[in-house]
Amino acid sequence: MKLIFRDIEYDLDDTIDSYFLNENIIQDQYRKSKLDIGKRVDYSTRIYNRDLKNVLHDKAMHGSWDFARDNVNTYDTDKFEKLTDDYCILRKKTDKEYDTLVITFPSFAGPEGRFTSNRTNVSERLIDQDTDLLIVNEDPFRMPESLYPSNLMLGISDTYNTVELAVEKIRECITKEYKNIVIHVESKHAAAGATYAIQLNDIVTHLFVMSGATTFKWDKSPWVQKYLKWASRPESLKDQFLDMPDVQFMHIIKTYNFKKMRISDKILDPFAYIGDYDIKIDYYHGKYDTDFISFKKVVEEQNIKNLTMHNIDYKISDTQTHNIKPHLDRYIIPEYIKSLR
Repeated sequence: MKLIFRDIEYDLDDTIDSYFLNENIIQDQYRKSKLDIGKRVDYSTRIYNRDLKNVLHDKAMHGSWDFARDNVNTYDTDKFEKLTDDYCILRKKTDKEYDTLVITFPSFAGPEGRFTSNRTNVSERLIDQDTDLLIVNEDPFRMPESLYPSNLMLGISDTYNTVELAVEKIRECITKEYKNIVIHVESKHAAAGATYAIQLNDIVTHLFVMSGATTFKWDKSPWVQKYLKWASRPESLKDQFLDMPDVQFMHIIKTYNFKKMRISDKILDPFAYIGDYDIKIDYYHGKYDTDFISFKKVVEEQNIKNLTMHNIDYKISDTQTHNIKPHLDRYIIPEYIKSLR
């Protein structure tokens, strides 16, 4: 499979080519962030640009991401307990008896988040809810980066390196019965939320999803199809520019690798199957989010029972329309948890 990124052709079946493609995508993100110097940008963009510059500088000086390991593998021992040696699963400490458990899968889009955040970097508003809480991370240090983090399609770590093994470990960490078990996911883990809900369908009652990549099936992903249509355009359109952000190229690379590994559709394309299970799904999509609108349509086309779509009138800025997380954390999550009682 050949892929053209910024006018350079890469072979996705060549391990070295795939490595440099991933590096060049990250470099491209850094170059774009430099264009914001001197401009008035929103707070979130300023934080993103600062963190990206810092982690890339440290990687350039150290030659790997290992410089971040001590910081990433930390957590507040007064608030949480570590349940796995790989730091991937942690539990909120509490002396109260709750009848609801939330299992959250933190989502960090790129290196600026993965290597500046510790393993319990979860919204305080979610932590403070009257629920038990399991935090399930994917180890950010898994390699190669052309495949990992795998958006949880290949488990959570080298120890629990399949969905089945990760689910088995999650089950071990649930030590009591609950009235409600909610899987909570955001953005790049949208598909994984449904995947893990299906695998845990005998105990999971609810799925809370912030809009994102809802399928990693090669033949179904709208971003993959968008690229393939452009790549096969007629000669008369060869000068046509492909308006595809870096995150979409990364999605294509990983989706192609999943295809080669022959991972089952039930894992990669879970919204095609979740309607067969008694799980209540609430799907939140930003009114102004055009980046992931095609993935929202993938979900809607399934005619899933027990699915409620929510249109959220919120955006961080005119340039950041996808991330509705601050609104969900502040206004939606508390009321959602109350509604489960």
